[in-house]
Amino acid sequence: MCWKVTHLLSMKKQKNLGKSVLYLLIASILSAIGSAIMTPRFFSTALGTLGQFRSIPNLGLPGAGAVAIGVFFIVFVGGLFYGWLARLAFTTLGGKGGYFEGLTAVAIPAKLMSIGFLIAAIFTYVPAIGGVVAFLALLIFGVLAYAMLIRASKELFSVDMVTAFVGVTVLLTVSILAVLGASAFGASSLYPGGMPMMGY
Repeated sequence: MCWKVTHLLSMKKQKNLGKSVLYLLIASILSAIGSAIMTPRFFSTALGTLGQFRSIPNLGLPGAGAVAIGVFFIVFVGGLFYGWLARLAFTTLGGKGGYFEGLTAVAIPAKLMSIGFLIAAIFTYVPAIGGVVAFLALLIFGVLAYAMLIRASKELFSVDMVTAFVGVTVLLTVSILAVLGASAFGASSLYPGGMPMMGY
């Protein structure tokens, strides 16, 4: 199992970059499948709840396929980039390692999170208990992924737990701030005179 420490230590010893890329590829495929499954459900719910906003498109299978392709490339290319960011962060904090360590630290949690996302996407179609199971799947695999990100960073870069936690916190916090900043700049470029008011 990819969340077991023995498996992590075995990967560290083998230092097989191809296996880490394969893990990220699996995460990308599972995330894409989950997105394709969830997209029609999500937009049908949005259209039912927010039916007054006619600008919301009713995405069918072609739309779900386009979303899946986009998610695949975002997860895969983003994972490759975050492997480099992880190496940059942890070597700056005093860790020892290269791109293999950074990519592996990212790829294993990504694979775990993608499994939870796929399970959640499937259960959104199950009446009554589907929402609860989807929530539990995201919760359980999210906790596993976050914990494994910290543990993998500790083991792969040979740092203590505090440094691993600080490094992961830096990565996640700066990522969130970057997304918020990019969204704000994007909105200001699209609407230089200010966001339009609903209903006007």
